[in-house]
Amino acid sequence: HVKGYRMQYAANRVDNSVTAMGLGLLLEDNEFMYLASLASSSVLEFASVKDSTLLARDGLENGFYKDGSYIDHSRTPYAGSYGVVVLEGIVNISSILAGSPWKFDAEKTEILETIFVNTYGISMYKGLMLEMLRGRAVARENVTGKTIGRQIMTYVIKTLDSVGEEQKAILLNCLKNWLSADAEYISTLKELNEIFVKQKAQEILNNSSISADLPSVHKNFPLMDRVIHRTKDWLFGLSMYSERILNTEIMNGENLYGWHQGDGMTYLYGKDNTQYTDNFWNTVNPFRLPGTTTVSKNIGNGVKDSSGFFQDGDYTSKEAWVGGSMLSGYGINGMSLSGENESKTPYEPNLKALKSYFMFDDEIVCLGAGINDSGSKYTTETTVENRKLDETASNQITLNGNKLELNPVSVNVADIVKEEGLGTGIASMAGTDLNDTRWVHMDGANLDDSIGWYFPNGTNKLKARKVASTGDWGNIKVDKPKAGVQPKPVMKNYFELWFDHGNNPQNAEYSYVILPGKTVEDMRNYEKNPSVEILANTTDVQAVNYKSKNVIGANFWQDKIASVSGITCNKKASIMVKQTGDTLEIGVSDPTMKNTETIEVEIDKEFGGLVNAD
Repeated sequence: HVKGYRMQYAANRVDNSVTAMGLGLLLEDNEFMYLASLASSSVLEFASVKDSTLLARDGLENGFYKDGSYIDHSRTPYAGSYGVVVLEGIVNISSILAGSPWKFDAEKTEILETIFVNTYGISMYKGLMLEMLRGRAVARENVTGKTIGRQIMTYVIKTLDSVGEEQKAILLNCLKNWLSADAEYISTLKELNEIFVKQKAQEILNNSSISADLPSVHKNFPLMDRVIHRTKDWLFGLSMYSERILNTEIMNGENLYGWHQGDGMTYLYGKDNTQYTDNFWNTVNPFRLPGTTTVSKNIGNGVKDSSGFFQDGDYTSKEAWVGGSMLSGYGINGMSLSGENESKTPYEPNLKALKSYFMFDDEIVCLGAGINDSGSKYTTETTVENRKLDETASNQITLNGNKLELNPVSVNVADIVKEEGLGTGIASMAGTDLNDTRWVHMDGANLDDSIGWYFPNGTNKLKARKVASTGDWGNIKVDKPKAGVQPKPVMKNYFELWFDHGNNPQNAEYSYVILPGKTVEDMRNYEKNPSVEILANTTDVQAVNYKSKNVIGANFWQDKIASVSGITCNKKASIMVKQTGDTLEIGVSDPTMKNTETIEVEIDKEFGGLVNAD
């Protein structure tokens, strides 16, 4: 390129293609039309990894991957933001060029339908785009998982007539599910160019031969450090980071409190589709995101650059062991968490933890081991849940079968951050001690959104509170000042439940089981007969037995021989074993993506012949 120009990739290339096509149409210029088609269709090529051992150094190629991942800015999962920009441009360009000399060829159309099925067919839930794939866009008040979900529905509908029959059937099921969950979507289609989309959406809803039921699925996205576990009634999401992927993205003054969004944050979606779309990110305590192990240090965002925006607070870790394995619709994942980084905004260099997640039919088991810190003034915590309550905070909380009375305390998110969780009053992080906790239950807005948490070994380390939390979008997205624009504080009620590991813990641990959709009576019964058994929770191996389905999952953390329940491994690995009658299934992965040799696994069982392998 001539000096002054630079190569554009992915979403930015599509944006430029739209401009070129517009010029071509206005000027009736064949060359502009050709370049628009060539440049935009070039984005419809799957990115690939040539050498996974170099990802920490080089980052990933921007774009869509065959497994459904989408990466932008080299290290950020962005299917729900930049990926949607790519879709918008591609769908609009391809529909305009259809039937012309510049139309996309069949190969490009096949790639587009694969993206819709493998990426958005899994990363959308009941019409919502998952938050953990939206990057810094979560800090935009008027851009939510619902608004992005509606865009995706529109693009899928526009493309339906050009996809193959098998993929079309899958997408019609997805659309029926999404449209049924978002009854208001059709009424938002008011523009002239949306008439076709509106008619098609109504046809899909009225077609009784199309099912709105989606199959259960477990999907690891190792290139994004993300996991999706979808059942008939709920979806569990997991967001991690590593030496390959950023903890979050903080850029151009956006997502300023997003530091811990990748620290093993867990998401739980049910029937209530407002949990993350109605003033969540501006009012939630950023030091207590569900699933994370943190200290309440204000990492900050550096100083404003020449454009007047904050750009710091995101970073990769120095840890490679982040990933997992999956087998027969179940999955396990692990994350070696470290507070050490080389960014301009240091975090907590001595904080370490090994975190594992085991996802089965009705529950998710969460284990933590080797939780250490030193030389710190902060308390180390693992947050079990931080969930929005109803407008009066009247959701009943039950502890070991007894009603737990918690009076909501008023807090202000900005003050908590400013005082680094060490303040009092509206800056306080204090909670109520829960003694001899075996299980906790929270009533949801409806029965299906109630949640139980079971603690297999009992614990005296738990704390809880209800908070009336006030926040402002201006705290997490700082725009250039505009005359007359005033702060808009919003208050939402939350239930916070967390392990208090104390200051500078040494080899602390935790274990809990998330049980979505359970009643109080279900929790009483589960305590008597849990369907999972913790086999190990150490710095060598974390393992769980899903007894009812004869499935064992084990994360081996060290390059040394270790054994658990008849499974022996000599290297860092994530392993799942399932026995059904005389058939044994085994899934093995290298979460570090750095093992260039072999992983030796020994199963203490008698084998016959090999049925199949991949």
